[in-house]
Amino acid sequence: MNTKIFFLSALLLTMLGVCGCGGDDEEQDIGLDEKALLSQTEPLYKSSRSNISSLPQTEKKVGDWRFVMYGDYITEVSFGSFGNESDYAKAPASAEAFFEKYLPLTKDNYLKLEEESTSGGRYHKTYLQYYKGVMVKSLYTCYYQPDDKTPQYMHGIFIPISNLDVKPHVSEKLARRIAMSFTSKGQQETPGEGWNLSAELRITNYIIDGEPHVHLVYDCTLWSNAPWSSEENVAIDAHTGRVLAYSMAIA
Repeated sequence: MNTKIFFLSALLLTMLGVCGCGGDDEEQDIGLDEKALLSQTEPLYKSSRSNISSLPQTEKKVGDWRFVMYGDYITEVSFGSFGNESDYAKAPASAEAFFEKYLPLTKDNYLKLEEESTSGGRYHKTYLQYYKGVMVKSLYTCYYQPDDKTPQYMHGIFIPISNLDVKPHVSEKLARRIAMSFTSKGQQETPGEGWNLSAELRITNYIIDGEPHVHLVYDCTLWSNAPWSSEENVAIDAHTGRVLAYSMAIA
């Protein structure tokens, strides 16, 4: 009986190993210099934002439509003049129809409907961008005519992405330690009473000298609501552990 139990246990462990269950953690943090990563004092990028507005801004008309662009990014589209209902006769049938024609969507890089709501008499939809299932820090919002839900205006940013490895080489546990060491909490292992720390895997695009730099990041936020509202955000490269950007806000 004992021999049978041992054999079945060994077989189960072998099967788990073959299917890769639980193997991800073992493949993370290998070859990383933890001491150096926990001693970082300066972020790689000075701006904590994507900095799209640093690109040249242009406007162009396509029929009755007005496009606002920063570089090659379409950031705003108006399908007519506010107050002139007849302008919207040539608007696209839906936001999705516009996305399919004018944005560089792919099977891996797509927009997903996140929210539908009506406020101030205007109906709108908000879409979030995903790449291979990982959320991108980017979105598109489309406002519709309240009567027939014809697209009226939309704004946002869609980031072209290809060949990005979405598997983190840094563990979330190490990313949290790096974030803690970089914030005002210094070398504390945990945030402490009244503080919270979140770490979410995201994709972020930084525009540096006019060029896009797309990273898989741990978007770490340390915050507290007492005795005042305080928030620190640390973006950590999920492949190297390098701190990419940092921001702090106190209210």
